Amino acid sequence: MPVTQSHLVMGFRTGITTSDRDFRAFSLYNSVLGGSLTSKLFMNVREKLSLCYTVNSMPDAAKGIMRVYAGIDDKKFDAAYDEIMRQMKLISDADITDSELRESKNALINSLNSLPDNPGALASWFLPRILNGLFDETPLTVAEEIEALTKEEVVAVSSRVKLDTVYLMKPDGTVKPEEEEE
Repeated sequence: MPVTQSHLVMGFRTGITTSDRDFRAFSLYNSVLGGSLTSKLFMNVREKLSLCYTVNSMPDAAKGIMRVYAGIDDKKFDAAYDEIMRQMKLISDADITDSELRESKNALINSLNSLPDNPGALASWFLPRILNGLFDETPLTVAEEIEALTKEEVVAVSSRVKLDTVYLMKPDGTVKPEEEEE
C-alpha cells in the first residue's frame, strides 16, 4: 500500500536539560502542549480541526530540544503549521485552563507512578539523572515537584522554546512543499 501521509517535524531549541532548574516546568509545558491525549495539540489540531492524523510533542532532555510531530495531508501543511504555532502562543499567553493543567499533571504523575512496573523504563529514567549528578531524585520526589507547579511557571518556561527547524516529508519523498507555479 502506498504511503499517503506526509510527516511534519518541527524542531525547537529549549536549552533545557534534565539538570536545568526549569526541567519540571518544561515537562509540564510539554504535557499541556502535546504530551498526552488531552493536550492542546491533540484536542485542537487533531480532534477539533482535523488537520492531522496524529500529533504530539516530545522533549529530548539530553539535547535541550523539543520536537513536534504531525502526520498530515501535505495540502494541510500551512493550516497545521499555523495551528501548532497558535497553540504554543496560547500557552505563552497563559491560556491554559485549570482542567488542562490538572490533566497534564495527572498524565505526568501517573507515568512516574508506573515506572516501577517496568524495570527497563525505570533504568532509562534513572540513567540521565545519575549521569547529571542528580542522585537524590526519585519518581516520588519528581511527582511531588510536578504537583506543586503553577500555571505561571509553565507560562514562564514557554519563553525558552524557540523554533529552529521545520521539516516536511511528502509521500513522494520530497522534503519541502513544492513551489507554486506562477
